[in-house]
Amino acid sequence: AKWLTYNHAMTSMQRVQQLLGWLAESSSPPQFTTLYFSEVDSQGHATGPKHSSVNDSIQNVDEALRLLIDELKARGLWDAMTVVIAADHGMAHVRADQVVYGPKLLEGMSGVMWEWSGPAAGVRVQDPSLIPEVLKRLGEEPSLSCWPKGKTPKALGPTSHRRFPDVLCLSKEGWSTTDRRVGFPIPGQHGFDPSLMSMQGLLIVHGPGVRSGRLGRVRNMDV
Repeated sequence: AKWLTYNHAMTSMQRVQQLLGWLAESSSPPQFTTLYFSEVDSQGHATGPKHSSVNDSIQNVDEALRLLIDELKARGLWDAMTVVIAADHGMAHVRADQVVYGPKLLEGMSGVMWEWSGPAAGVRVQDPSLIPEVLKRLGEEPSLSCWPKGKTPKALGPTSHRRFPDVLCLSKEGWSTTDRRVGFPIPGQHGFDPSLMSMQGLLIVHGPGVRSGRLGRVRNMDV
C-alpha cells in the first residue's frame, strides 16, 4: 500500500502525476486507488459558487482528469478498470446580510450552548426540560427550521449518535448561522437541505459492465 500525507497545496495536476508515478513503479497495477481534488471546493467557499474563478478551478480539474485518462489509455488500463468520479456535495451562495448570530437567539439561557454553526447548526442543552423553550426561541428566526434530537426529518440521516446535538437547525438556502459577532461570512457554503438542487453533486462511472446512459438522482454514498 502507498499513500501520501495530505498536502492541500498540491495542485490537481500534481496529484494525478503522483498517482501515475506510483503506477509506473509497479509491474502489476494496484487494485484500488483514490484521488481527492480539493480546489473547486476551496474556491467555491472563498468566492461563492457563481464566481468565474470557480469555473477556472473546474477547468483545472478537468485538465488533470484528461491527463489521467490519457495515461490510463496509453498504458492499456482504461478499458480494464472502473473509474468513478464523484462529488460529495454542492455549494450555495450566502450573502453577508443573511447570516444569523445564533447565540443571541438563546441569550440568557443557562446550560445551553450553540455548539456549531453554518447552514446546519447544533445546540447542546444540559437540562432536557429546557428544549421546548430552546425550540420556541429558535422558531422566532424565520430562516431556521429546528428539531429536537430523534425527531429530525428522515432525509437528514440517523440522529441517535452521541455526537448529534440535542437540537439541530437547518437554514433556508442562501442563509447561514454563525457564533462570531464580527467577521465576513464564508460566501460559499454547503450543508443545506440535501434535496436542494444547489446541494447536488456529480457522479460519472466508466468501466467494464457499465452501461452508457444517464440516470436520475442517485445516492453517492451507496457507490
